[in-house]
Amino acid sequence: MENEPNDTPADDTLQTDEQPADDQPVEQSDEQPAGSDQLAEQAEEQPADDQPTEQSEEQPADSDQPTEQSDEPAEQASEQAEQGDGGSEQSTEQAPPASAETDTSIRDGFLAFSRPLEGRVPWMYLDIKGLVTTGVGNLIDPVGLASKLPFVHKGDGSPASEVEIRAEWQRLKDDQSLAQKRYTVCEAITDLRLTDASIDELVLAKFDSNDRALRQAFSNWNDWPADAQLGAHSMAWAGAGFPVKWPKFRAAAEARNWKAVATESNIDETGNPGVKARNAANAQLFHNAEVVESSDLDRATLHYPKIL
Repeated sequence: MENEPNDTPADDTLQTDEQPADDQPVEQSDEQPAGSDQLAEQAEEQPADDQPTEQSEEQPADSDQPTEQSDEPAEQASEQAEQGDGGSEQSTEQAPPASAETDTSIRDGFLAFSRPLEGRVPWMYLDIKGLVTTGVGNLIDPVGLASKLPFVHKGDGSPASEVEIRAEWQRLKDDQSLAQKRYTVCEAITDLRLTDASIDELVLAKFDSNDRALRQAFSNWNDWPADAQLGAHSMAWAGAGFPVKWPKFRAAAEARNWKAVATESNIDETGNPGVKARNAANAQLFHNAEVVESSDLDRATLHYPKIL
């Protein structure tokens, strides 16, 4: 919502081979909260050095693949329509804000926040687990998640048919050796691309889905400072099982104890160094939230990346 394809399985987060870090998908790690309950699914983050992150399940962070995003919004608070082949059709139309109370600064800020952590990959590639991914670590496996996306041909920009999308998806899926190579390898062997606008729509649709789940999970959500809400969205994008399987985080957040929340937001970096940058960003967001409340600042203002 993340893994980069590997060359060396090491950049699942925003890392990609020689792609500017802000262009490479960062992997979102599905790792369990360091020192707290373990998550069943963790979206991996790839080292923020240059690799795309696909948000997806547990990709070793030492790979070159972007982190994949779990398709289930913040521990599945939204429904995924499964189609015949097991994939759900994902609308690529930009969804409206999750609710009237979702401040646009948070929603719009999520795109800028995610870019250096996840990168952006317009083609399909395999993450370190051999799952097909695209965008900002968006998992599109099974094929039903990919078939309705607005892919276009890189040569002339003409729309790809569902048959063409499925064929390219299957070709990559059948070559599992790609999971051990960098996501950039797939650029030359693929023809289909998502436009920047389509990637934004894909990411924001996932954001809105996660937002609905977070509102259900936290009774005091509307009282949180904007920085804290963005931090929770970061956790939902990268931490598998969040927030259901993170009881210490939830307890601290319900008490609005932002110092404790910062501690409990830590994603285990063992074997997945790509989450280091995300952990630092999350800690800063929750630190800002603590300052906002202790200093009685405007909670609706998103201060990140400024440190308060």
